[in-house]
Amino acid sequence: MAVHNQDATALWPPAQLAPRIELASTVTPSCDAPCVDGVSALRFSSVVQLVGAAARAAGLTVPSFRSPPRLQGERRTIRRFRGGTVIAVRIRGRAYDDVFMDMVEGLLLANNLEGATARSMRVSLLDSVRQANSVELAESPAPSLCAEARMAERQTQAA
Repeated sequence: MAVHNQDATALWPPAQLAPRIELASTVTPSCDAPCVDGVSALRFSSVVQLVGAAARAAGLTVPSFRSPPRLQGERRTIRRFRGGTVIAVRIRGRAYDDVFMDMVEGLLLANNLEGATARSMRVSLLDSVRQANSVELAESPAPSLCAEARMAERQTQAA
């Protein structure tokens, strides 16, 4: 037989045991990521698609691309398997043109191209991706805004 004591439940939790919550002066939404240093993953994936399409059009075998390389400190690694090749390129802390050139060089190595053939294919790949992407290699992408800058932009828009 259960006995209900209304007086005991009315006082639970006691005020002295209840946690006190203090709010910070600014709140950053969880969707705000820290500042990205280097090429974004979205840009990397779109360039992979462009490089792959250009390589296919030139009759080359298109390897898989991933980031980051498994080996710490390496800019680019190439792993060969029975079913194909995987090129891993580090994108953090690097300029777009460096990442792009590593992708093209990895693709040429995966297809075992050397000498004059590699030079002509490199130029062909670079030109076709430049035309499709409408981006100059020397041009860096606009830096993404960090959380503080996004918050300031939202506050400016709200005012």
